[in-house]
Amino acid sequence: MNMAMATLIVGLVLFLGAHSSRLLVPGWRAVQIERLGEQRWKGMMALTSLAGLVLLVIGYSLSYPEQNPLWAAPAWLDPILGTLMLFSFILVAAAFVRGSQIHHRLGHPLVAGVAVWALVHLIATGGRPADLALYGLFMLWASAEFISLRRRDLAAGASFSDGRMALDGVAIFAGLVAYLAFVFFLHHFLFGVPAFR
Repeated sequence: MNMAMATLIVGLVLFLGAHSSRLLVPGWRAVQIERLGEQRWKGMMALTSLAGLVLLVIGYSLSYPEQNPLWAAPAWLDPILGTLMLFSFILVAAAFVRGSQIHHRLGHPLVAGVAVWALVHLIATGGRPADLALYGLFMLWASAEFISLRRRDLAAGASFSDGRMALDGVAIFAGLVAYLAFVFFLHHFLFGVPAFR
């Protein structure tokens, strides 16, 4: 493993680890919150996440040009992947539109949106080792986190049947606007490659 991939892996461990303490080590997490206080704990996790994000971006950007893809997604998949990405954007938007049926029925649409985003990019990017590490681990983490959170909600007796359909329109519109902005401008501006070939 070269330095770039090692940097990516360390970044992923820090970033995903900071978001997985409730899932992986709930008892230890509770003890640390009790010992440090909730605000200090959140501050430490935020700094850990930020450090992990910086490292994984650096590691991925250095690894990607050196690696060859393991496969090439066929062109007929593009409309399917594009539709899934739109769905991902709508899910993420719904996370911030509380009161929508999407939010209430899924419970945690942000995590679900991350899982869909990771799956699409894992298929589309060609499976370089850096892609498998970044998108594969994000997909596994988001899937496990979503299942864990749903089980916790169900155990607590949470209701998933409420929500206003009118607010779904807000989430769908916001997701569509963000999706179009990324497809036609931001993806190429931020990452140097077009969203679609």
